[in-house]
Amino acid sequence: MTIKNITYLTTSNYGYIEFLKSLVLNFKNLKILNEDRLIIYAMDDDTEEAIVSFAKINDINNIEVKRNDSGVKTFSNFGTYDFNRVTLKKLEIILNECIENEIVHFVDADVFFFRNPKSEILKKIKDSDLCFQQDSPRSHNHDLYSNYVCTGNFTIKRSDKSLDFLRAVISTNSFFSRNDQELLYEYLNSKCKNIKEYEACDLDVYDPVLFQNGFDTFQGGFYKHEDKIAVHANHMEGKDTKMQSLKSIGAWIK
Repeated sequence: MTIKNITYLTTSNYGYIEFLKSLVLNFKNLKILNEDRLIIYAMDDDTEEAIVSFAKINDINNIEVKRNDSGVKTFSNFGTYDFNRVTLKKLEIILNECIENEIVHFVDADVFFFRNPKSEILKKIKDSDLCFQQDSPRSHNHDLYSNYVCTGNFTIKRSDKSLDFLRAVISTNSFFSRNDQELLYEYLNSKCKNIKEYEACDLDVYDPVLFQNGFDTFQGGFYKHEDKIAVHANHMEGKDTKMQSLKSIGAWIK
């Protein structure tokens, strides 16, 4: 069966509202929403109100705003308790949407697309159950198939195997002691040396030049590659740092 549609999915609280607005305009400008839809989970009332109004003012169609509160409204850095609360809620949301949709591509609000990713997503997910942005820096010659893959820019094809994989990762959570990234990394490390050795489902990674992590983009100079598809402002801390980094390479829309 030929897969034609992708459901894009993101989550945000009000601490990330500027990133979310830029992402929505990014989708509009690349005409991603002409064929596919974007589901936004607002994690508080201010975010829900702001993004619904923003979409209406900017005449943005084919987005659906849903609500799932995380209990955290502010921006939080990687490794903090509040960050753990927000990102673990994200995993539950992803699982529920994967049950309802054939192909889900989850994207953090601090990701920017330079061109429509659809063709690359469909090509990579055709023969895999999940396909991730690699978070181990390739600019430091880390293994392409390292277990340190990213939960902030990845694709899931609905199947019993992919749903069981997500459930297995979520089940390792213990009192918000770790975030989504850490849970995934630790789970994979308990099962395999790299994702290609994982046996319960087929895992893959995107070309790290096309789907870039923040280290490769900003410290490794990968942003200079003209064929890049996406950059992710991770591997850095602070709201202003992320925002200014994206702006410095033209990866921001106001």
